[in-house]
Amino acid sequence: MTGVTRSPGPGCPDNDTLQRFLTGRLTETEAEPVERHVEGCPSCLGRLEELSAHDGLLSAGCGWGSELGTADEPATVTALIQRLCRPTAATAGGLASAASPSTPGNLEAPLEAEQPAVRRQPPPAPAQLGRYRVRRSLGAGGMGAVYLADDPELGRPVAVKVPQFAGPPAAQATARQRFLREARAAAAVRHPHVCPIYDVGEQDGTPYVVMAFIEGRSLADRLEREGRLADPRAAVALAVQVAEGLAAVHDRGLIHRDLKPSNILLDGAGDAFLSDFGLARRQDDTDRLTAPGTLVGTLGYMAPEQVDGAGGFGPVTTRTDGYSLGVVLYEMVTGRLPFETASPTHLLYQIVHGTPTPPRQLRPDLDPALEAIVLKAMARQPHQRYVDARALATALAGYLQAPRLPAEAPPADVSETVLLPERPQRPPSRKLWMAAAGAAVVAGLLLGVALYVQRGDNKEPDTFTQNHGQQKPPAPKPPPDLPAKQPPRSPKPGVEMIKDHTNKVRAAAFSPDGKVLATAGDDKSIRLWEVATGKRKERIPHTAAVHGLAFSPDGKMLASGGADKAVTLWDVVTGEKKKTFPVARTIVWIAFAPDGRTLATVGDKQQVPVLWDAATGKEGASLQGHMDYVNAAAFSPDSKTVATVSDDRTVQLWDAATGKTKATLNAHDRTVYCLAFSPDGQRLATGSGDKTVVIWDVGTGKVIKPVLEDQGSVVFVGWTPDGRIVSKTYRDGVSLWNPAVNKPVVIRKEFDAPLVSIGKLYHADIALTPDGRILAFRDCYRTHHVHVLDLAKHLDAPK
Repeated sequence: MTGVTRSPGPGCPDNDTLQRFLTGRLTETEAEPVERHVEGCPSCLGRLEELSAHDGLLSAGCGWGSELGTADEPATVTALIQRLCRPTAATAGGLASAASPSTPGNLEAPLEAEQPAVRRQPPPAPAQLGRYRVRRSLGAGGMGAVYLADDPELGRPVAVKVPQFAGPPAAQATARQRFLREARAAAAVRHPHVCPIYDVGEQDGTPYVVMAFIEGRSLADRLEREGRLADPRAAVALAVQVAEGLAAVHDRGLIHRDLKPSNILLDGAGDAFLSDFGLARRQDDTDRLTAPGTLVGTLGYMAPEQVDGAGGFGPVTTRTDGYSLGVVLYEMVTGRLPFETASPTHLLYQIVHGTPTPPRQLRPDLDPALEAIVLKAMARQPHQRYVDARALATALAGYLQAPRLPAEAPPADVSETVLLPERPQRPPSRKLWMAAAGAAVVAGLLLGVALYVQRGDNKEPDTFTQNHGQQKPPAPKPPPDLPAKQPPRSPKPGVEMIKDHTNKVRAAAFSPDGKVLATAGDDKSIRLWEVATGKRKERIPHTAAVHGLAFSPDGKMLASGGADKAVTLWDVVTGEKKKTFPVARTIVWIAFAPDGRTLATVGDKQQVPVLWDAATGKEGASLQGHMDYVNAAAFSPDSKTVATVSDDRTVQLWDAATGKTKATLNAHDRTVYCLAFSPDGQRLATGSGDKTVVIWDVGTGKVIKPVLEDQGSVVFVGWTPDGRIVSKTYRDGVSLWNPAVNKPVVIRKEFDAPLVSIGKLYHADIALTPDGRILAFRDCYRTHHVHVLDLAKHLDAPK
C-alpha cells in the first residue's frame, strides 16, 4: 500500500481493511467495529490519514471544500469518509487545497469514488417551470440545477433552483415535502443582504424555488481572483452585511448551516447577498440539527459542533453560522482557511481539536482588534463566541469606527471575550434643542439625539441627558483584547442622549404640528417627547411590542399596532386608551388618512393591506393585487387614493373608497421600500433597493424624469413643503433633493454604522416633521437609539 509508513499494531485492522473502510467498500456490519476501533486508536487514525492523502485514486481529485451531502443523507463514518473523498466536477484531475477560495458549492456534482473522474453532464434545461420561462442553465450538479428564467407577469429575470434528491422513493418524497416546507420558511426572510426567495412551486412532482437573479459574482470568485482582500476594512464591511443578513435569517427561526464564499453573492456595486438555503433548517428542528452521524455543510467552513455533535459542543445553533462567518472573514483577510491539510480526516480532527493560526502570523500588518474579533467568532466552544449574528455585526461595525491601532500591538488571546466599547464619547457640546414657533424648527448644526439604555439604571429620566456643561463624561473602559493605552473615544458634537427605551425601537412618528415625537418598540411601551424641550410628555404601556405608529390629522389621537394583532387609539394628552379593534396579523405599518376617517394597516408577511373605519374599527376594503409582501402604504392629501409598495417591485394606486386598483406603476428593478405623496398630491415619490428615488405623476402614472440616483438602498422618502425631497438610504446617509436636478445636497454621507434596520419594518422607524425640518430614525446597531437630524440650514439655503 503506497504512502503508508505505519504498520498495524496488535488487534488493529490491516491496511487493506482500512482502505476498504475509507472508500466505503465495507458493509455497515463490517464498518461498525472498524469505526469504533479507529476512534480510539491514534495509530490507525494516522494510517487512515496517510491512506487518504496518498491513495492514487483519491489524489486524482479530492476537493475537501466541496459539499458533504444533503440534509437527508444520514452518514456513518463510512459514508462520511466516502463522501469526503469523492472528487468533484470542479476539482477532477488535480488535488484542491482546503484553502482554495474557489471550492465548489452545493451545486457541484459528487462523483462516485470508483468511477473515472469525469464531469457529469447537466440535464437539459426545461422550457418552462410554472409560469417561469427558462433561458439557460446557470449550473448543475449532484444537488440539483439552477436556471436563469424570465417572470413574464412581473417582467424580471429570476434564478430557479431545482433540487435533486437521492435514495428510495419514500425517502425522496419525504425530502421533497421537507424541502418545500423549509423553502417557504426561508421565503419569509426579507433583508437587503439576503437574496430573496420570490416563489416556491412544484411541477410534475418536481419542486423548485424562484430567487432573485443577482448580476455579479460570488465572493469565492473574488477571492480566487484577488486572494486576500487588499484592504481588511473592505472585508469587514462585507462581513457586516452578511452578519446583518444572517441576523434576519435567524430572526425567522432558521439556521443557514452552509455559509461560505460561494454562497455570498456580490452585485455590481459590491454589496453582499447571502444566498443558497439548500441546507437551512429551522432552529426548532432538533432531530435534524442534532442527529448523530449526520454531517452537513462544507468542511472547510464547518464549526466543531457540526463535525462532532457528541463531543461536548452542544447542538447546531445560530452561533454555528457565526463561526462559519468568522471563517469567511479569516479567509478574506489572510487568503487561506484556518486549517490547511490534504487529509480530510486530519481536517476533521483539526476543526474539533486544533487551534487556528492567528491571522497576524499570516498578515503582520493586520489590526490586532480585528484579529480578536475574528478569533472570538471562531472560538471552539459556542458559548465563547458572539451570542448572535447581530452581536457580531455590532462588533465589526464598532471596529470600523474605532481609531486604527498600531500593528505592533500584541495579538489577542483567542479565549478572551471581546467586549467592544460603546460608540466613541466626544467632547461636550452645547444643547441643540431649540424652542419651536408653530411647526417645530430646530436651527443650527445637524442634531444627533441618541436614545439609549444604561444597564443597571432602573430610573427612568423624563428629560434628555445632555453632553454639555463642565463635567467630562468618563472614558470607556478598554476592552480586554485591546491595548490598555488605547485613547478614550467620545461622541460626535451635537449628540444628546436619553436613558429610556429598554429594548429595540421599532417605530417613530411626529405629530402633525411637529411638536411631539412618538417612539415605541419591543419594550412594550410608547414614549411621547416634546421636540422643543426634549422632555418626555408621556409613557404609555402597551400589551406587546409596537411596530407601527401614526398620529391622527388633528394630533389628538395616536394609533399603534404591533405584535398584539390589534389597532389601538390613544389620547395624546392623557395617554388613555380610547379604542382597540383586532386585526388578523401582527401590524408592521399603519397610516391615517388626512381626513381622519380611515386607517390603513399592513400585516407581517402580508400581500393585502386593509382599510379600517377609524371611528368604529369596522373593516373596510382589502387591497388585493400585489404579488409579494407589502412594505408600506400612504394616503393622498385628499384621502381619495391609497398608494402601496411591495417586494414585487411595483407601486399600486387604489381607490380608498372601494379598494379597487387605479393603476400599477412599474419602474423599479428591486424591492420598493417607501413612498410619500407630495403636499399637493400630484406627485408620488418612491424609494427602492435599486438605489433610486422615482417620482410619479399621480394623474398619468408616468415617471417624471430625472430618476434620482441615491447612494444606496432607499428606505425613506419625504417631501418638504416647497417640493423638495428628503431621502434616507440604508447605509450611506441622508440627502436633500431638488427633483428637477439629479444631484442631491448630501446632508450626511456616512454614519458610524448602518443606522436603519430594513428587515420586516423597513422605514416604520423613520419620521420627518411635516415642515421637513427634522428627521428622526433608529440606529440599527444600538437599537435603543433614535437619531434626530436638523435639516434647517440646508432647507434655508438657496436651491
